Amino acid sequence: MAPPVLKEFFVSSEYPVLAHKPALIVSISSGMGGSYPVLDLRATTYKNTKICYMPDHLIIREVHNFGADMSSSLHPGLGRRISACVQMLELYARQLSVVRAALLGVGAAISYGM
Repeated sequence: MAPPVLKEFFVSSEYPVLAHKPALIVSISSGMGGSYPVLDLRATTYKNTKICYMPDHLIIREVHNFGADMSSSLHPGLGRRISACVQMLELYARQLSVVRAALLGVGAAISYGM
């Protein structure tokens, strides 16, 4: 699961701190796992924060084989994937800044619940 301190951050974040801001979920694992924290964050942290998770996410598996140059002997395309995801996050941030400014006033009326 995602670290409790991270989940507490989302629970304690008041609207509009994270509202309509893009986020890239990055998970690390010492083995071949790492997908459950991604699912946990997607399922439990977006509703009241209104954070906009990117469709892509990163899972860095067998992190002990991960080099400072973003390379992995077991996963040769990982560095390219990380670079692409960071570029996409930058584009999302640039484009959503306009949307965020327009939606903050609208969303304040319905900041919690369904």
